[in-house]
Amino acid sequence: MELSKVAQRYPQTAYAGFTQSLQSEWQYISRCVAGVEEFLQPVEDAIREYFLPAILQERADNIDDEFRTLLGHGVKQGGINVRNPTLTASRLFESSEAACAALVGCLLSDEALDLRAHAQCVRQASTETRKLRVEEESEFVKGLAAGAPKGLKRRLARVGKVGAWKTVTPSRLNGTLLLREEFFDNMRLSYGMRPHDLCERCDGCGAGFSVEHALSCKKGGLVCQRHDDARDEAGALCAMALTDSRVSYEPFIYYGKDNCANLETETAQPPSKNLAKDEARGDVAVHGLWEKGRTCILDIRITDTDAKSYQSSSSEKVLERCAKLKKDKYEQVCIERRRTFCPLVYSVDGMACKTARAFEKRVASKLATKMDRRYSEMVGFVRARMSLVVIRSNTLLLRGARVGRAFRPDIADAAAFNAMGGQREW
Repeated sequence: MELSKVAQRYPQTAYAGFTQSLQSEWQYISRCVAGVEEFLQPVEDAIREYFLPAILQERADNIDDEFRTLLGHGVKQGGINVRNPTLTASRLFESSEAACAALVGCLLSDEALDLRAHAQCVRQASTETRKLRVEEESEFVKGLAAGAPKGLKRRLARVGKVGAWKTVTPSRLNGTLLLREEFFDNMRLSYGMRPHDLCERCDGCGAGFSVEHALSCKKGGLVCQRHDDARDEAGALCAMALTDSRVSYEPFIYYGKDNCANLETETAQPPSKNLAKDEARGDVAVHGLWEKGRTCILDIRITDTDAKSYQSSSSEKVLERCAKLKKDKYEQVCIERRRTFCPLVYSVDGMACKTARAFEKRVASKLATKMDRRYSEMVGFVRARMSLVVIRSNTLLLRGARVGRAFRPDIADAAAFNAMGGQREW
């Protein structure tokens, strides 16, 4: 209950504390004591009645058994890794029992312990338990998707590629900290729930304010700010992996006339009438990212894969199609100038296209070499940073102002001050 109170103001910290620390305490007991699951029912009741409603900003009555089972899954299987202790206790005990088989055998026979055999036994027990759990969770998700509406089916199809931001430890130093509104908004969006306290109409264009409209409305420049935030984050990670001098922003892809065959239609007009089409710029230029002595041009796009215009295609195909459009337009021009071109296309919930995933792996490899850290650790760090910068922008678009002026009374003369109920001394 105390952690649930913390979650009201610091939900990311409370969630990380639960999944990475507190939950491990009763999991340790489950591994050591047989038949403990019946005594863990009060823990599950507290999780379901207090903690989950605090994390999701949802009434406990609305968290049914099916939804609770989904939330108990791992992040890659659509859940948030808040396990049900009454269901996992017996499996944890069986896993520990199998992992200790070689050790117990040596103790009973009074023989020397074979460390290699013991390590292999532990590894095999852990792998088999994890495999069985993932298979069960995957089957459950497939069962949910079988008779689900299109929107839910699309979300379930990409659950394994959009949860990097959920698993990070909040840290101001590492740039992985989420504000209260950012955590709540994106946690609800990930399960198809409308965030609380949104306005009824868009203050930029006056249309009805739905989540889809908020993530795509271009009034007020918030969409451009989302793009620029992702650009700056990609550039910052490249500078961290290489050096600041190797990274520049808004580089020319081409300029002038007669650039490439696929640009003939754009440069057919005299320069005086076609100045805007005589040049194109990328988002970030990184020297030496893929090959020594060659510059890579990064071009970023963030798209809502659940928009009505994309309903006929899967989320993955939408991202690859957007990446292909950028490649068809700019890749040949970059090759002619001995450059590489890398489109970074993300969905609004953090799913990355193939080239974006390759970019993340390459930056992680450079970071692992430079900082002498494990590659797997750096991959998680880079993916989390890129996922966080995308989902932070969702709150910006949902709650940011799109109006170009302040809402103040239009006072024509001093007589209006009497109607305002008082005057203010300046």
